[in-house]
Amino acid sequence: MLSILIVEDSVDRIDVLSQLYARHKLTVCRDGQSAMQALRDVSFDLIHLDFDLGAGLDGVDVAMQIRVACPETLVIIHSEHPSGANEIAEILPGALQAPISILSARNRISSQLKALLSDSGLKSTERIASLLRESQQDHV
Repeated sequence: MLSILIVEDSVDRIDVLSQLYARHKLTVCRDGQSAMQALRDVSFDLIHLDFDLGAGLDGVDVAMQIRVACPETLVIIHSEHPSGANEIAEILPGALQAPISILSARNRISSQLKALLSDSGLKSTERIASLLRESQQDHV
């Protein structure tokens, strides 16, 4: 079982990601400030990060904290805001960009990801990263 931090202010997107990772331990933060606190308090295997988090701290601020607090943790930038996602990726060069529209669509990558995540015994993010890297190569 993976420990996953979801940093997202949209209830609809939280629902999509919560369903995707239903068999894993989730911590959901709807704003940058609570995400910063969670990063100080808990160790995560995977972090899902959006750029636009409403008022206050944004995804860039959270990315800077991730770079300091847990630089080895896999980060998936699920923002639909291309320039914001790119800004986060500059701070976290190892992060993967997978817009929520790709994660929630009915496509090969989404199906494979759901099948992979249905294994509650999953203890590593390596296969997730590999699958998402493959999807990025498909779109280049």
